[in-house]
Amino acid sequence: MGPSIAFAAHNPPYDVIQWKHQESQYLNRLSLLSGSLYPH
Repeated sequence: MGPSIAFAAHNPPYDVIQWKHQESQYLNRLSLLSGSLYPH
């Protein structure tokens, strides 16, 4: 965890992009899961 924090301190925009990417992947997974649980 330390190295990534140090890297983020030097390059915050990349860290934000990575976080947004992970967030969108999580939301996609969540929507797929809810779609399978509750078919539209």
